[in-house]
Amino acid sequence: MGRGRSRKRTICGAAMVSSRELYAYPCKGTGGHTKYALICNETWSAEAKWEGYKGDWKNITFNKTVVLMPEKTYNKIGVE
Repeated sequence: MGRGRSRKRTICGAAMVSSRELYAYPCKGTGGHTKYALICNETWSAEAKWEGYKGDWKNITFNKTVVLMPEKTYNKIGVE
């Protein structure tokens, strides 16, 4: 995963969410980007890696479309 501050969370939403990208908003101490993100459950995972300061550098793209279903719990790990 590389160096950086790791954050582990769970996600449980009320509505279906589908996305290929994760937007990283600037916050103190991070330089304004997420370097790595993993969203997973028991049966699948999707990961995204930061490509550096080029193009749309505030968004990182997952290796597959992430579909989160309502009332299901998912794990999220991010490295800043």
